[in-house]
Parts: sequence; C-alpha cells; structure tokens
Amino acid sequence: MPHHLQVLANNEELYVIMLPLWCDDVSGNRSKQYNKHINIYMANSNLPGHLLQQEYFVRFVSTSPHASSPEQFSAVLDDIKATQTDPIHCFKADTQTTVRVILQVPVLPADNPQQSEEASHMGGNTNCKSRKSTKGGPHEVTESDTGYHELYMCGPPRSAPIVRSQIAEQVCLARYGISKPIETLQTATGIKDKIAQHWIEILLAKAREMKKASPGRSSEDIARDLEAWFIAQPGDKINPLLLVEGLDPSQDTPVEILHTILLGIIKYCWHNLHTSWKEVQQNLFVICLQSTDLDGLSVPPIR
Repeated sequence: MPHHLQVLANNEELYVIMLPLWCDDVSGNRSKQYNKHINIYMANSNLPGHLLQQEYFVRFVSTSPHASSPEQFSAVLDDIKATQTDPIHCFKADTQTTVRVILQVPVLPADNPQQSEEASHMGGNTNCKSRKSTKGGPHEVTESDTGYHELYMCGPPRSAPIVRSQIAEQVCLARYGISKPIETLQTATGIKDKIAQHWIEILLAKAREMKKASPGRSSEDIARDLEAWFIAQPGDKINPLLLVEGLDPSQDTPVEILHTILLGIIKYCWHNLHTSWKEVQQNLFVICLQSTDLDGLSVPPIR
C-alpha cells in the first residue's frame, strides 16, 4: 500500500481510455485519380455506441504518402506508451476535478489485407491463410480429404510471442547470407514482417559481402559479428504492434465484413450467377425484380 497506480496518479482519479487504431491506404485526391496516402484514425471506445457512430468522434491521427503503417504506428504508440508512466492530466467536467488518464489500444479495426500487415502475416495468398491461427498448408494438404475438413475447424491460435519468435528465427537465418531457408520458413508459417524484412535484406547482403571478402572465415564467425552489428543498430527491428502490452495483433484484429462477405462471397456468387445469362434471361430477371412487393418495407422501388 498504496497501490502503484495510485502513486502514478498522484492520488487523483485514474481512468483508462480504450483507443482502437484504424489504418489503411486512401486517396489524397478529390478527383478519381488515385493518390495513395496511409492514414491513421482513432476513436474513444469508452463512449456509448450511438456516439461512436457519429463522424465527430472519429479523430484523425496522421497521414503520409511515404511513411508506411508500421512507421506511423511506431510514433503513435510511443505517445500511447508514455501515458502508462506519465498519465495525461486533464479536467473532468461532471465532478469539476482534475484526473489522470492512461491510453490503451484494445483492437485494430481495418480491412483484412491491412490487418494481415499489422499482424506480420503474408495475407490470403499464402499456405497458412489465417492471421489468427496456424492452420493450412500446401495444396497437397489442404486439397486432401483430411486437410480440407481441417480448414473448417478451429486451428492452433497464433499469438504475438509466437510471431515474434518466428520473426527472430528469420533474422537469425539472415546472418548466414542464404535467403532460401528464410523464404521456406515464411512460406511454411505465413509470417513476414515488413520492418524485419528490411533488416533481413541488409543482413543477407552484408553476410555475402563479408564471405566474399574473407573466404576463409567460417559462417558462424560472420554470423556472430553480424549479430553484434544488428543489436547495435538504432530504430525499430520488428513490427511495433507486436510489442504493445495488452495487444495481440494476430487476435485483436476483428474480421472486416465489407470485403469478406459483401465484396467477397456475395459479389462472386452474384457474378457467377448472372454472367452466363442471355439477354432474354436478363430482361426477365429485371421484370421480376421490379415487380417485387414492397408492402411493409421502407425502401424505394427497386430499379
């Protein structure tokens, strides 16, 4: 006694505010020409749900046509982490008192490709297609009776510690100057981190240069020198989201319904249905659709 958080808050009231961070690429142009910018927004999810539906409560954080999402997240997370040792001092209107506030990131809403990047996952074109579990495998496995059935069952879950260890293994392999084992590991696990990949490519090039300059040196000796060099380098070595306490990007990325269902399953079901129709069939469908009974519905006539 007293509780360490009470000491942190200097005996004032202490609140934790949950801030979901949304990130994706958007166009910076008003015209139809696409001008890629990476944007980050946040919302105060302590607010009632009906307020979160209002645009005012979605707050802009940052944008850049050059800085990637991990680079921007790194700066944002530094500010969020700082509140956990030095809470924000602010005024509470209803009690007319000053209070302290800690910020925490509970989830990472986005579309599924962006969420895969945030979880250091290679996306839907890999053998292990799920960022949330390790199930999957090459075509020989997933197209077999047993392997196909397993895709519809819950697989072993991924976690931030597992992802970090797999990335560390890739970095370790890079010190030997051979890319094939790294690519094999990435394909097998579905794990590929953008920030770590930058360092992996540097380590591969340095290892090859050192081997070429000193053919008599052993691979282990070169690897030890590169390990010391790598540790001494400043800046992020891995996706910063994997290092946030209380956040697991592989699990805390809720599935986004727009691309998964509406622009995924439904779009392709409709496309496969109507593309083979002749003009007579299309016209008949239009007549049937426009003849729909709208009694009891609050929608305009179907066009």
